[in-house]
Amino acid sequence: MDLDRSKEDLNAVYRFRVLVKGLVTNRGDVLLLRKDEDNMDEGTWQIPGGHLEHGEALKQGIRREIEEQTGLSIEIHQIVDALSFSEEEDSVQIVYHCEAVQETRNSRIT
Repeated sequence: MDLDRSKEDLNAVYRFRVLVKGLVTNRGDVLLLRKDEDNMDEGTWQIPGGHLEHGEALKQGIRREIEEQTGLSIEIHQIVDALSFSEEEDSVQIVYHCEAVQETRNSRIT
């Protein structure tokens, strides 16, 4: 393999998505998010999370996704589940147990 290949070239060869999700707890409660009408999964309840950005570490990604979706800061504990599946492309999903530690100014929890 040519070591000078760009990241885009490598992504074309190794095409899969990495998703990170958080089983977020707070004093025994579990956080679930209801998908809104702009989402193809409208009305379903899911744990928060999403896709990693290019070059992003797993824990960095789950922190970013949960803060974007909820406004919560979290403490990340252990991995509680991992699975692979194929939709449009091969995907891997990693689920972490997380604990809500603080609401940010932009909290979206109601």
